[in-house]
Amino acid sequence: SNLASTFVAMRKITSRAKVVLWSWTFCYSTKVHTGCLATSLFPSNFCNNVLTSVCGTPKKIQFEVQDYNKTVVPLEDNSSNIYPEWSWDHVRTYVAIRRHNRYSNAQIRALASQDIVMLEKYNGPKTYGSTEAGTLQAAKRIKAVNPNVKILAYLNAMVHYSGKSYAANKSWKDEWAMFNPKRNRIYKWRKKWPCYDHRNLEFREWWIQRALSMVAHDEIDGVFIDGIVKTDKRFLPVKNHGKAYLATANELRERLPPGKILIGNGLRANTSNKNGYLEHLEYLDGSYLENWGRQENLAPTLKLMSAALKKGRIIMLNGAPRNVNQAEYDQMRKLDDRYDYLGKPEIISFSLGYFLLVAEPHAHLSYHYGVDANPRRRAVFDNTRFEAITRKLGKPLGDYVKNGNEYTREFEYLKVWVNLKTTQAVLTVKVPSGQPSESPSASDWPTSQPSESPSLTGRPSSLPSGHPSILPSEAPFVSIQPSPIPSASPSISSTPSTQPSEKVMLDWPMSMSLSYHQYDT
Repeated sequence: SNLASTFVAMRKITSRAKVVLWSWTFCYSTKVHTGCLATSLFPSNFCNNVLTSVCGTPKKIQFEVQDYNKTVVPLEDNSSNIYPEWSWDHVRTYVAIRRHNRYSNAQIRALASQDIVMLEKYNGPKTYGSTEAGTLQAAKRIKAVNPNVKILAYLNAMVHYSGKSYAANKSWKDEWAMFNPKRNRIYKWRKKWPCYDHRNLEFREWWIQRALSMVAHDEIDGVFIDGIVKTDKRFLPVKNHGKAYLATANELRERLPPGKILIGNGLRANTSNKNGYLEHLEYLDGSYLENWGRQENLAPTLKLMSAALKKGRIIMLNGAPRNVNQAEYDQMRKLDDRYDYLGKPEIISFSLGYFLLVAEPHAHLSYHYGVDANPRRRAVFDNTRFEAITRKLGKPLGDYVKNGNEYTREFEYLKVWVNLKTTQAVLTVKVPSGQPSESPSASDWPTSQPSESPSLTGRPSSLPSGHPSILPSEAPFVSIQPSPIPSASPSISSTPSTQPSEKVMLDWPMSMSLSYHQYDT
């Protein structure tokens, strides 16, 4: 009652209280529902009723899925012959990685097996004296194993990582940092790192030269620009700063040597930019995508990726394991055990199936847990160790088909079914005629389920219904018998036949996805 009385008093004091109150339940910049601080102390219905009585019903603005194909334009000098080599043999991959000191030979071989390697910030300064030198040495070692790998050097569009790790910081001037006149001090991202001010022409030249000095080396194929969506945040002390950054980025594009690639962390569905920042593809060869896992971002991100791919851009989707039992995972001391665990169908299927819905030439996936290659971190980053990624894929037989929240797509050797609402995915491997099918083992089932699961066990009692393209009724298939008792393993039987059969990989909805490290945070 005291809380309600306080809200009513605030309403009488000023109408501005409406903005304050609703900012608790809605992110003002994106209009995406994020929950209420008070709900941790009071029932959500109570909070909603009080807020509605004080402020009225808010107008929720959802991110609109638009026809992005009308927005993306081809680069005038775009030539796909500088892109990584492409084939439909299997899922094409990339890795974003860093290590403070020297990579092991085994790690170099793993990186050389990818299509793209983005050498993150803080690569090798402890061993080689600077991140620039460490990046170049790692690139040389990777190229010595596989010269076809595309190596990208890291550059942040907004955040200045100060200190002695970068040789370029020797010529950095504090006056180039964004200044907050209200606080009379340098504006820092997360109160730690100075932010760039792209209105400063002297700084702009320093920033561009950092990129050009790296791509001057034959081993560096391009630049990865991180933090692009930070450049025009509404809370920045410099208004319309995004336009100043665009001027810098366009100048870099004009001065970039022929044959070099420019990729950015540019496309994002969960922002106030309803166009998903597609305007950045006017100077970029492609985009990395992260923060797409929330349900409201799934469909818009598919549209963003599809539009970019159909215009000949590179897409690098940051995939992550889902449905991970974190306590169980943290107990795994052997890296091999972690790879085996994250390769289970119930953990890998959704991210992989989601990516395959829009996979086209120049689409690349990174399925990983962590980006720090320090052996003590036991990071899982080598895509080639997952059978689901390296297995034969084949050309797509068409674009994805949407039926409500269900999306399907078929390849020569694989069928994909994804439900964006429940975050279920089923990957069905086509087994050539005359070969025996393989049934999923009991170990493929999760050992624990979240308490908030709506069903008794959280497991699917049957395969997705209403989907004849995945398991046609006229063809024999692996059947999964329902098991209402969670302690018992599901009964699995295979119907013998000489006709073509299919191997089924199962996934099912879980309430929470894994929180994992991301670059642009």
